Amino acid sequence: MLLKNPFKSILNQDGYKYIPALIFLFLTWQGMAQPFAFIPNSADNNVSVIDLSTNMVTTTIPVGLSPFGVAVNQDGTQAYVTNQSSSSVSVIDVATLSVLTTVGVGSAPEGVAVSPLGKVYVANAGTGDVSIIDAATNMVIATVPVGTAPHGVAVSPDGSSVYVSNFSSANVTCINGLTDVVITTIPVGVGPQGIQVNPFGTAVYVANQFSANISVINTTTNMVTTTINNGLGTIPFDLAFSSTGSTLYVSNLGVASVTVINAFINTVTTTIPVGNGPRGVSISPNGAELLVTNGSDGTVSVIDAMTQTVSATVPVGNTPIAFGTAMTPPPPPPPIPTIGQWGLILIGISVLLFGLVALFNLQLQNSCMPSAGGGVTTGDAVVTGWSAGQLFFPFQKSGFIASLPPALLVVLAGFGWVQVVWGEILTHDFIGMALVLPLMMYLFYLMGLMKK
Repeated sequence: MLLKNPFKSILNQDGYKYIPALIFLFLTWQGMAQPFAFIPNSADNNVSVIDLSTNMVTTTIPVGLSPFGVAVNQDGTQAYVTNQSSSSVSVIDVATLSVLTTVGVGSAPEGVAVSPLGKVYVANAGTGDVSIIDAATNMVIATVPVGTAPHGVAVSPDGSSVYVSNFSSANVTCINGLTDVVITTIPVGVGPQGIQVNPFGTAVYVANQFSANISVINTTTNMVTTTINNGLGTIPFDLAFSSTGSTLYVSNLGVASVTVINAFINTVTTTIPVGNGPRGVSISPNGAELLVTNGSDGTVSVIDAMTQTVSATVPVGNTPIAFGTAMTPPPPPPPIPTIGQWGLILIGISVLLFGLVALFNLQLQNSCMPSAGGGVTTGDAVVTGWSAGQLFFPFQKSGFIASLPPALLVVLAGFGWVQVVWGEILTHDFIGMALVLPLMMYLFYLMGLMKK
C-alpha cells in the first residue's frame, strides 16, 4: 500500500501562498497603535506632540488659552484638548497634526473623556456641568448639571456609565451613558480630582487631593467600598491603569512622585520619583510605558512599566498638564469567562475538533492509492484496518466530494460558536489570535482542495 503524506499534500495546495500575508496581518494587527502623545502646555497655549517611538517632540500645535485636559479616541484619529480660559475644546486631527475644529463648551473646562458610544464628555469647572459633544459632528448635543466645580470625568469601558469628580462638593456624579441622565451622587474624599474606571468596568478610582487618599467605588452598588491611603502631603492629582488593569499609577503633585498601587488588593507597593509638580499621567497604547507631565519642570517623565523606573525625560513647553488620556488608551483586557461560558466554549471546541478530525480522515482516505498487494479494497471500502477519524465521521473514499461540504460546515459551526462566546479573546488576545491563524490557513487549504 502506498500512502501519500497528507501534510506534504497540504503544503502543495494553492492556499499555502497566503501564509506570508496572513502572518503579516497577524503581526501588524497586534502592533498597530497610536504613535503620538499629546501634551497640553497651559502657559504656552499649545500642545507638544511626542513621537512615542523616539520619545522626542516632533511638532507643536497652537490651541486655545490655558489648555488643560486631553483625551484621544480609541482608534487614535482625533485628540480632544480642553482650553480652560477659552471655554472651548480643540479637536486635533491626528493624521495632519492640526486643529480640525474648536467646540465651545461651558466655563473653565478641565477633564475630558471619550465614550465608545461616539460621545465626548467635558467637565466644566466654572459652570458646574458636563458638555456632551457628538464625536461625529463635533457639536454639543446636551449639557448635564452635576456637582460644584467638576474637574475629572471618566467613562466605563462599554460607555454605559460616566463618572464626574466634583472638586468643591467632595462627591462623584454618576451619569447614565445611554440616556445622559444623572443616576446618583456618591460622597468621596475632599478635593476629588483625577478619576478612572478600571478596565474591567467593576470599580471607579478617585484621587482626593486634600484627603491624600484614593476612593474606590463599586460600579454595581455605586458606593465607596475601600479607601487607599496615598501618603500624607502627596496631593494625588491624576490616575492611570496599566494595560492589564492590575496596577494603578497616581501622580503626586505634592511630593514629585508617582504612587504604584496593586489594584487587585488596593495596596500601595512602591513610589517612583519623577520631576517637580507631576500632574497628568497616561499609559502607552502597548502598556509598556507611562508618561507623567511635570508641570513645574516643563518636562515629561517616561517610566518603564516593567522596571518601574524613569527611562527618559522629554522637554516640552511651559506648565504641561495633560490631565486625562494623552495617548490612545490600551485595548481593554479580555473578559474572564464565567463557568457557563466555559461550558459553551468547550462545546464549541468539541464541535470544531469533530469537524477537523472528519476532514483529516477524508484527506487521509483520499490520499490512499491501491498497491500490488491489495492494501485497499474496491468501491466504498476504506483503508485496511481503521483510523481514529472513522470513529467520529466514517465517510468513505468514494464519497469524498459529497462528504467534504458537511464536514466543512461542522468546522465552521465550531469556530463560529467559539467566536461568538469568546469574541473578545479571539479579537484582542495573543493566544486567541495564535489559534485563529492556523485555522485560517487550514481553511485556505480546504478551499484549494475543493477546486481540484
